[in-house]
Amino acid sequence: MKTLISILAVMAMGAAGAHGGIVIQFSQPDQTASPGQTLQFFGYLSNVDADAGGRIYLNADSLNLELGLASYSFTDLFFSTVPLFLDSGESTAELELFNVTLDPFPADPFGTYWGTYGLLGGFDGGDGSAQDHLAQATFSVKTIPPNVPEPSSLVMVATGFALLYVGTGKARTHPQH
Repeated sequence: MKTLISILAVMAMGAAGAHGGIVIQFSQPDQTASPGQTLQFFGYLSNVDADAGGRIYLNADSLNLELGLASYSFTDLFFSTVPLFLDSGESTAELELFNVTLDPFPADPFGTYWGTYGLLGGFDGGDGSAQDHLAQATFSVKTIPPNVPEPSSLVMVATGFALLYVGTGKARTHPQH
């Protein structure tokens, strides 16, 4: 039985490896923002396939975030930043992959929400037909309440003096009996 499980595991690893060796690495995978703010996700893409003829075409991406759709929007930059292909052993410079903009009035509670970013493609010669799952990386978006600025000390002191002045001025204008 152990032999059968080992054979199946090796076959599964071989099948997964047949789609190429693309790796996604985020520069900052875990980010924090308040409602109305935009988070920019940058990363590096690498083809770690040892095959010298291992040109892998990058045809599409997939984005998922467990935060409710009413609470955010994606700006997917795949077609403007990701290269058409990566040759064996090639890596990109840092790329802006996508943005997440939080709704100013979120429907979801504040907290940490997990997402995935994946790349689709394969060995299709550049015709865009391959849609194999090449790689996937996780990221998180932590939503926090907006900062409410405290009044500056100078404003508070000025307000205090103004109230004192008004208070003492009214006291002088009232006749005493």
